Amino acid sequence: MLKHIRIIVLIVFFTVSILTSPSIQNSAYSSDKSEDIKNRLQRLLRGAIILSVQPAPLEGFWEAVISSGGKKTIVYIDPKEEFIVAGNLIQISSMTDLTKSKLDEINRVDISKIPLDDALILGNPKAKYKVIVFNDPD
Repeated sequence: MLKHIRIIVLIVFFTVSILTSPSIQNSAYSSDKSEDIKNRLQRLLRGAIILSVQPAPLEGFWEAVISSGGKKTIVYIDPKEEFIVAGNLIQISSMTDLTKSKLDEINRVDISKIPLDDALILGNPKAKYKVIVFNDPD
C-alpha cells in the first residue's frame, strides 16, 4: 500500500510541475510533429513497431503505442523530447488509469470476426453468452 501511495505522490508532483510550465501550456500538436516522434522512436527502439503517436491525455506530452515481441505497450514522450516515460498515467481527480483504458481499447477483440467454421461447439449454439477457448496443439 505504501508503495502505491509513493507512486501516486510522484505522479501528482510530476503532473503539477509539468502542467504549470509555461512552455508546455502553449505547446501545439501537429501531424508533422507526430511523424517526427514516430520516426525518432523507430530509430531508438530497434525491433519495435511504432503503431501510433498521438497527443497524450497529459497536456504537452505525446502517447506512443508500441508493439514489441507480440506485446503492445504505451510510452509517453515529454514536450522537449528528452524523456520516454514508461508507466501508467493516472488521472488524480477520478483515480482512472488512463494507460490501462487505452491498452484495453487497443487490445479489444471483435469476437464477431473470429472464424468458427471449424470450431467444436458444445452446448446451445444460440445461447446468449458464449465462451471461446483457443488451443494451440503445437
